[in-house]
Amino acid sequence: MPAPAALLLAFDYLDPISFLLDRALGEILAPGVKVERLALELAPPHLPLLSAESHDWKGRVRTGLREGPTLGIRLEPPALLPRTRKAHELALLGREQGCFPSLHNALFQACLLEGRDVGRVDELVRVAESVGLDAALSRVTLDVDRFAQEVEAQLARTEALDIHVTPTLLWDGGGLEGYLPPDRLRTLLPPGLLA
Repeated sequence: MPAPAALLLAFDYLDPISFLLDRALGEILAPGVKVERLALELAPPHLPLLSAESHDWKGRVRTGLREGPTLGIRLEPPALLPRTRKAHELALLGREQGCFPSLHNALFQACLLEGRDVGRVDELVRVAESVGLDAALSRVTLDVDRFAQEVEAQLARTEALDIHVTPTLLWDGGGLEGYLPPDRLRTLLPPGLLA
């Protein structure tokens, strides 16, 4: 039986704040600390697409532009804000195929550093190929919705945990909604998790 995750991160590939928090965790966590990542879409299929003019989106971008450079991130958010369900499905294929860390980072980069539409299967296949995943396998997996039920299960889990904000970080005895820089995160997380 695998060891339980020390941290749970609910995130979305479209969310600049999720990208910042994910990168900040990468800088401060001790090697081997397990982070369970759960999909939490900013624009799930039952809601309208996000507008680049919405107050929430503009706030996320402002935070990303302000805080990103401290983490080596120079945002180029997409002009059109895509749905990310398929990106989360592709990430699950990456987990199965043993390339999740590189694919996870490549999905964030494609969407938020390159402004690519990670809601389109052809773009996702290109991202998959860039980390060594087979293009045909990636396309078929996305076309047949192979991991759709697993993404739905992750969303149901966030609901059961009463998580409604992306990003949300949970650990034994605490939690955080939104973003904090690495130095502030260090003051919140249990010392045993830190590098």
